[in-house]
Amino acid sequence: MGARLIASLVLPAIIWLLYGAPDLALSGNRALMAVIVLHLFAVIWLRPLFRLFRGDDFTYGMLGLSLNLVSFAVTLVAGFVGMRLIHKQLASVHDLPAIIWGMIGLGLAMTAAIPVLTMRSVSPLPKASGRREYEDPTGPN
Repeated sequence: MGARLIASLVLPAIIWLLYGAPDLALSGNRALMAVIVLHLFAVIWLRPLFRLFRGDDFTYGMLGLSLNLVSFAVTLVAGFVGMRLIHKQLASVHDLPAIIWGMIGLGLAMTAAIPVLTMRSVSPLPKASGRREYEDPTGPN
């Protein structure tokens, strides 16, 4: 738990520095960084995310973590390409090409896919009054 808290505080600052310390007063920079940091938090806090969606983290936890890491890497690279190579400063959300937003959206969809698809919605057993009566073959007739 402590390592997750430290990672949640330190890693967004490292990503911000990796992107060249963009000006967060600009709405495009702020939106891109917010999406990337939220995706990072989804990777760090994966088990509580499984619990939120009532997903089966015991069986599918490693698969979910693997897909989240891959999707986060795609989001991180797409954000880096958009921020550093296409535009140095994003004054608006519309400055970033739609293909970059699409890649980021696909990564976010992959993040939520495994916890949602592994939801355990177990229907309760019927009450005793609603059950069928069976004959006991070993009992007296």
